[in-house]
Amino acid sequence: MVDALSNNPEETKRSTAGQSVEGQSVEGQAVRWSLYIVQTAQGMLYTGISTDVDRRFKAHCDGKGARALRGKGPLQLIWQQTVASQRQALRLEYRIKRLPQKKKWALCQGQLTLSALIAHWQLAEEKNAGQVGKNLDQVSKCSESR
Repeated sequence: MVDALSNNPEETKRSTAGQSVEGQSVEGQAVRWSLYIVQTAQGMLYTGISTDVDRRFKAHCDGKGARALRGKGPLQLIWQQTVASQRQALRLEYRIKRLPQKKKWALCQGQLTLSALIAHWQLAEEKNAGQVGKNLDQVSKCSESR
């Protein structure tokens, strides 16, 4: 575990051996998180994240990766995209996994971009936030009238 309160670089280096901290490796070099999509022989699409997509894909092919892909080969890595951080990778992975297969294919084939999806999701969140605010106003008006 990283000791965020420690000012001693040696102690921090020792406590993070072999681990990566969001956005950096132990050596202080940037860690590059990527999203990827793998296609199974049956046409199923699997979305994942990794700091080393080639290594992770090889693990999937060797049956040592996600259970969802075991015995589903041959596998094809059909899309990958580097993102800003582990946090963003996790959030986007969750969102992409929830997309209909048709939209995932559009993303893989370049008919839809990740930035367009992000912009769409941000607009939806802003709209929902505005709606929540309106709902709260309505609730407070109802309670005032009682």
